[in-house]
Amino acid sequence: MVKSFNTLLDRPPIKAKYRLPSDYIMADMVIVASKFKEMVRDSGCNTGGDAAEALDNYVHWQIDEACNRAKENGRKTVRSHDFCTMGISEDSLITVSKVKSAIKANGLNCAGDAFLGLNFHLAWVVSSGCNRAVANGRKTIRGHDIILQ
Repeated sequence: MVKSFNTLLDRPPIKAKYRLPSDYIMADMVIVASKFKEMVRDSGCNTGGDAAEALDNYVHWQIDEACNRAKENGRKTVRSHDFCTMGISEDSLITVSKVKSAIKANGLNCAGDAFLGLNFHLAWVVSSGCNRAVANGRKTIRGHDIILQ
């Protein structure tokens, strides 16, 4: 069973290479790395070697949190608002079937709009990570630019 934390601040300190706790490191990558790299490149930055893995680990954490919210609200279906977003992103940064499998692994169903909410949130995370890298005088987004959102 995957551990649950109320916020990123409640989780244990980030381990080497800016990873979430090992419970969130999954075998299947749910993000589309090429789309992620394209989004970073369009923001005028480069992609560090650990950035895609960090974003993927962050997505697994977000999925677990959304599943917990749905369960706490007495629902068996994860919806867009369980990802704390309201909006739509045109480019898909995730592999829908793998996200659906991760949600089903928590014993829940997935509403059609859940992917839109997750995608919108990830677009914001990547944009904020690029802004953080530029603010620190770098053109390369690294794993810790993603995790510290």
